[in-house]
Amino acid sequence: MDLSTLRRQWSALTPELKRQCFPSRSFFKATNEDNLAAYYYNEKTGKWDKIGGKVDKKTKQVSCQVSHLSKYALMEDIAPPAEVKTSFPDLPANHWAREAIEFMAGKGIIKGYENGTCRPDNPVTRAEFTTFLVRALNLQDVKGAATSFTDVKPGDWCYQIISSACHHNLIKGYSTEKFALDDQVTREQVAAMILRALAFKGVTVESLNESKIAEILGPFNDQQKIYAWAKAGMAGAIRQNIMKGYPDGSIKPQNAATCAQSAAMLKKIL
Repeated sequence: MDLSTLRRQWSALTPELKRQCFPSRSFFKATNEDNLAAYYYNEKTGKWDKIGGKVDKKTKQVSCQVSHLSKYALMEDIAPPAEVKTSFPDLPANHWAREAIEFMAGKGIIKGYENGTCRPDNPVTRAEFTTFLVRALNLQDVKGAATSFTDVKPGDWCYQIISSACHHNLIKGYSTEKFALDDQVTREQVAAMILRALAFKGVTVESLNESKIAEILGPFNDQQKIYAWAKAGMAGAIRQNIMKGYPDGSIKPQNAATCAQSAAMLKKIL
């Protein structure tokens, strides 16, 4: 039977249900069409039993054999998510960012290293932070997406991630050809990327003029170390309460962002 047949049977067999209860073909959007299957409602068990079926991707139809009248539905088999590691042996119970790190780990955004650690106070690289950002935004690989960075090659572990981030205008390189995967990401670079992520999410961020930027950055005793290109991003991140300064009155724009800091800041945009 095709989808239209399914809809007719539903309508005929369950007249008490309104036709609009069953979405038209245009509403079906499977994560993986190969996982689509027909089911019927088992009145005795109160559960949906799988019939199976053959998926024709060209005609957008699913055919199956049925032997009785019943309520039928087209569903997608989705495997339960794998257990996600949310705790790390090197994350102290009293660490200031423990909650944020475990939250991000639970979302599959921070996965830790092969030895099971997360190294909360270690700097993260530009490639690693970009990976966190892409996962936080739940971006999928973009078919055909590429990057102009000559130091990001198809064989690199993060090639698709960097390409996707470039496609969505989330990251910038040191030049059109240099991204520097393994450089430590600075706090001002993180601020800029997070502001772009907010724009991508459609979050309205107040546009700041030069005087407002100066007003926001003025209280920090090292604000003169912020590069000109990064001032708007830093001011915006501070204004949005995403980035905070240090007890000594500094903002440390050139310092490398740690895993803990990255988790704490990214959690605020989810």
